[in-house]
Amino acid sequence: EICFNVTDQDVCRICRDPKRDASSICVVEESKDVVAIERTREFRGRYHVLGGSISPIAGRGPGDLHIAELVRRLSDAAITEVILATNPNLEGEATATYLSRLLGQTPGIRITRLASGLPAGADLEYADEVTLGRACSGRRTCSAPGNCCHWGKACLASPWTRETPAAGWAFARRCRIPCPLSARRPATPMSSTPSAMAITA
Repeated sequence: EICFNVTDQDVCRICRDPKRDASSICVVEESKDVVAIERTREFRGRYHVLGGSISPIAGRGPGDLHIAELVRRLSDAAITEVILATNPNLEGEATATYLSRLLGQTPGIRITRLASGLPAGADLEYADEVTLGRACSGRRTCSAPGNCCHWGKACLASPWTRETPAAGWAFARRCRIPCPLSARRPATPMSSTPSAMAITA
């Protein structure tokens, strides 16, 4: 296999598709995450399924995942971006941190992380402290009312919900700067006007 996605053939249908963007690889923990991202119709690249996440408690380390195979795939000069789409829990963040440090020195490849924050249509009063904190620290600048999203900025939407609208929104607005786990950029001050309140990584 190439990507370790679930398939009944040697190569999955996504890897076989010549219309997919060969320059970007989205790294996920499980095959079900591929299904969730595909539902958004925002990502047209290819995937790499790790087969889990780093979990010392469960006795699962980097050697138990398909990380070596990922490194070998990056020898392809056509690849320019690796998107870390692991879950925002303890194990997922540890895995993303490990990968960002391991792959961060690869010449010509940008390491990015999915944006995180408030799910689309949510009310602030019901948001937990961690989610709201991430939304505030990752705020972005609005250019004009009704046109608030920019590439390179984090987003209010959460990619971790399995609902397609929220997942697609966050995936499309993923961080286009180096992974914040390895290098964070100071957030820009929030404007006092209501139309300019939003979320920058």
